[in-house]
Amino acid sequence: MMQALPRKLSAEDMKDMICLFCSEWRTVQEIATHVLRTKSHIRNVVLPRLLEEGRLEQRFSAKRHPNQQYRVRREE
Repeated sequence: MMQALPRKLSAEDMKDMICLFCSEWRTVQEIATHVLRTKSHIRNVVLPRLLEEGRLEQRFSAKRHPNQQYRVRREE
């Protein structure tokens, strides 16, 4: 069983947790549930930063794809 997350988590710790969780394709809802944050916070604040930093990649190129998923960017 996963231990409870602290209410206050540094932005870096949050991003690291998400990157560990996203070893396979994950939806925004799955990510939000995993880190106990709202879907809108993850979608509007956290994911854009991770995408900009090149740590995550999107499954579909369309920005608002209804089945959008994210995973850690793989080195090719």
